[in-house]
This record gives sequence, C-alpha cells and structure tokens, in this order.
Amino acid sequence: MIRELLRDAVNEAIGAGRATHRKMVASGAISNGALGRLHNLNGVGENVGIDTLDLLADHLNLEPWQLLHPRSHGTAIPTATDRANDIARAFDDLKDP
Repeated sequence: MIRELLRDAVNEAIGAGRATHRKMVASGAISNGALGRLHNLNGVGENVGIDTLDLLADHLNLEPWQLLHPRSHGTAIPTATDRANDIARAFDDLKDP
C-alpha cells in the first residue's frame, strides 16, 4: 500500500507539471530505474528507502508524510495545520545536546 501511495503522489506531481521524470533523476532524488519501476509499479519488491523518500519530497517541495498520505485521485495534497507547523518549528529550533 505504501508503494502505491508513493507511486500515485509521484505520478500526480508529474501529471500536474510540478516535476518531470528527467528532473527528478537529474536532481539525484531517485535513480532512473527506481523511478521507472515506481512509476509503473512493476518492480516486484521495489523498496524506496527513507533517504529516497526525503529526496523526492524535497524535490517536490513537500514533506515526506505528504507523499504517503492517502487521498483520492485529484484531491489536493494535504497540508499541515497551523498548530502542527508551530510544533514542527519548535522541534526544528531545538539544539542537539
């Protein structure tokens, strides 16, 4: 199910013109072969690591969770609430011990 959610999000981004296959590969977000298998979901056991998920999200100007959020085809990519953004910023501001 996670692969399908990621595939749908990536295909939606490509379809909406927010990204292209070539630009995602050129940016280093994902390899050509992995993106092709994900795009078509024909890679049996194709896994996408958390690093790749992070790079893809960054390339699409999204957070990784937004790529994995279930939604109906054609609906907007979910966004975080103001409260959630405040909490995220607070965590970002924390310094390492």
